[in-house]
Amino acid sequence: MTSKEYNKLSLNIKDIDLLITQPVSSQFRGGGFESNYLSNLAKFSIGFPSLQFYGYFPSLSRFKLPRLPLNKSEEVTTVLLPYAPLKRDSLYHYNEIRLMYLQKCSTAVMCQKLDEGLSDHNTFDKSLLHTLNHLKQKESEFNLVPISDYIQNNWQIKHLFYTPRHPSGHVMAELVKRICVQLKLNVREEELSKIRFKDHFSSVKLYIPAWIRNEYLGGIPRMNDENLFSMTAADTISLYTQLYRLIPSALDT
Repeated sequence: MTSKEYNKLSLNIKDIDLLITQPVSSQFRGGGFESNYLSNLAKFSIGFPSLQFYGYFPSLSRFKLPRLPLNKSEEVTTVLLPYAPLKRDSLYHYNEIRLMYLQKCSTAVMCQKLDEGLSDHNTFDKSLLHTLNHLKQKESEFNLVPISDYIQNNWQIKHLFYTPRHPSGHVMAELVKRICVQLKLNVREEELSKIRFKDHFSSVKLYIPAWIRNEYLGGIPRMNDENLFSMTAADTISLYTQLYRLIPSALDT
């Protein structure tokens, strides 16, 4: 949605009875999308946090593609094609892969070290604490429907996120339940089951290295099956080494 479309929408929802939002800053996409403005148009509004969790992905950071000439952009599209439905906006640096690529490691060594882990447990624990605290801070700062406690209590029992920003049906069903409770609406378990089953954001499941699955996620069904993910370790390394060769400047983003 463009800011122009957003402004048109805001004219049509004035005095709406209920608005459910996520907090959006005034700088998002160049401005014009601030959620506080929309919330003030409604008779009643309720917010929930932007759902992100890096607990399964402690080394990941956003992969920002630079502006590319047409021929390069088409080459990126070709590289991504075998990994569909993975798209450009679903790319993240696996920083272990980036480091090993710069060290000119072979693909076999990269696969081995990715699954053995270059990070220690202290690094993992710090990343987990940071991502949970960030979510709790946003919930408190904007008086949002809380979900961080559910994630904290269940991340080792259920597969809660498929990428750092794509929650599973478990998270979405719990969020809907909590919104209904705050609105004093009846919670229908059969409807929550449909949300879990549809699992709307499950089309891309990023690879979780074996050392994390073995050490922390043994309680989640199928977690030791590499076929659970959209890509294997070898697929993941192949994709990113191709992108780094094609766009060396992406290594610095």
